[in-house]
Amino acid sequence: MIREFVHSRTGAVIAGSTVLVTLGGVGGAFAAGQIRSSDIKDQTIMRRDIGAGGVGSSEVKDQSIKRRDIGRGGVGSSEVKNGTLGMRDLNDATKSKINEGGSGLPGLPGADGAAGADGADGAPGLPGEIQTFTYNPATGDLTITTDGVPQTLDLLPLVG
Repeated sequence: MIREFVHSRTGAVIAGSTVLVTLGGVGGAFAAGQIRSSDIKDQTIMRRDIGAGGVGSSEVKDQSIKRRDIGRGGVGSSEVKNGTLGMRDLNDATKSKINEGGSGLPGLPGADGAAGADGADGAPGLPGEIQTFTYNPATGDLTITTDGVPQTLDLLPLVG
């Protein structure tokens, strides 16, 4: 009877399944227990050892990636979200330039201010038509003749 069972189709399927389950279970357990993180020397896993998408942001602890972990040119400005960098993220030279005010490019001109108040009324004008005027730079006197009447105004002398 056992001999018939072993040679039957049902017996073959059951025996084959048993072998696969046994090997799969043992093989998986063997592979899973074969290499542990303590077996891997620090700094030995390289980018080429990890497949594309093998490590995502959910597997990286917050604040754990440091400047030394990123190669020169490894992160560009297009990959940094606006508003996410602060003074703590900048190197000392850049902080110094910001704190000193630096000699950066000039900013854009500002908008025009509001109109000021009207000025005081000026002195009354001279009557008639101006016929002549003379200015003495040494004394600052301006003499204006209108309708034959000279009038002298005291202005500031020109300093040479």
